[in-house]
Amino acid sequence: MDDLFGTLERWVRVASWSRDPAGVRRMVASLTPLFRSLGACVDLVSLDPWNTWDEDGRAVRVAVGPALWAVKRPMAPVQVLLVAHADTALPLAAPPERGTHRGRPTLRGVGALDAKGGIAVAWEALRRFEAGDLPEPAVGWGVWIAPDEELGSPASAPLLVSRAARYGAALVFEPSHPDGALVSDRTGSGNFTVVVHGRRAHAGRNPDEGRNAVHALAAFVVELERWAEDTPGVRVNVGEIRGGEAVNVIPERAVARWNVRCRDPLDVQRFSQGLTRIHARIEARYDVRLEVHGEFGRPPRRLDDRTLALYERLAECAGRIGRSLRWAPSGGVSDANLLSAAGVACADGLGPRGDGMHTPEEWVDLHSLEERIELVTEFLRTLNAACRAGGRSPGAVP
Repeated sequence: MDDLFGTLERWVRVASWSRDPAGVRRMVASLTPLFRSLGACVDLVSLDPWNTWDEDGRAVRVAVGPALWAVKRPMAPVQVLLVAHADTALPLAAPPERGTHRGRPTLRGVGALDAKGGIAVAWEALRRFEAGDLPEPAVGWGVWIAPDEELGSPASAPLLVSRAARYGAALVFEPSHPDGALVSDRTGSGNFTVVVHGRRAHAGRNPDEGRNAVHALAAFVVELERWAEDTPGVRVNVGEIRGGEAVNVIPERAVARWNVRCRDPLDVQRFSQGLTRIHARIEARYDVRLEVHGEFGRPPRRLDDRTLALYERLAECAGRIGRSLRWAPSGGVSDANLLSAAGVACADGLGPRGDGMHTPEEWVDLHSLEERIELVTEFLRTLNAACRAGGRSPGAVP
């Protein structure tokens, strides 16, 4: 494990912010020889740029780094997909630092928990499974490591969903809850931009000829927040606002960007309807034109029967190695949202424990890596034994 801790520390030193494609490429490239050493066929998959809007409301195309795709035994009767991401939510703030938390060793650094620690769990569990004294395993596996998960997987999502279709089960190595619980239900998430087009005019000489885009945007934001407060299951966070040129000029353009979270698919529909009504009212009241861009990149995730069976099998595996396992909802999102929506039985939160995600103070509990590695290794061995004993293709959870 000391070797693995050292490897993780080296990974955290690689700056791999989502918006730094070159850094993400360096991180992904460093993983390639590790998965090839397991006998997997490994590709770095180039992705097309994705369309978004900048802080001035202009359409732009944003490049991302490559994804890593590793496959071993694609013709085996049982197929398991392991999913993580190499990108981080923030640029590298400081070199990683060893420490302790409540007497347990930790590693602090951007990405140490989310999700380079998860990659370490996935890699070491596969290494132990492949090193086991077994006849030819009946379990094949694929590994997908995304370069843009922290952006909502806008470039990688279509490929992940299409490649996941052939797998009976998926394991997602996002961080667990701080108490070690897996992640069950997740909210859906959408990112949106509104551009308000008003009319420029002099604030003193001819103000009546202007149409103040900032005033209209302020009213839009207030209405949107008020609507969300009155709508159970919907949460809105307006995170960016921009507008205006000078205090004596009536501004002709203003821009806001926000994130919305919904717990139920019906809430997504309610949000769309509410947004349409607010849009129309602001245009009529302020005589401006609004452009709204965005979508729900990740639909809400709810446990179905197949996924619940997968969690129960993982709990059985935890019991066999002397541990208990539970699962609980989360307000965050992950690629598990996409996989569940595509009908893939998917267990989420198989990464290690820690805290401080998306801050410079992010840290991972190093002992929890071993706990998760043992669980995933036991799960793979259980699948393999059940499949060989049955002599048939048993599906995701034999």
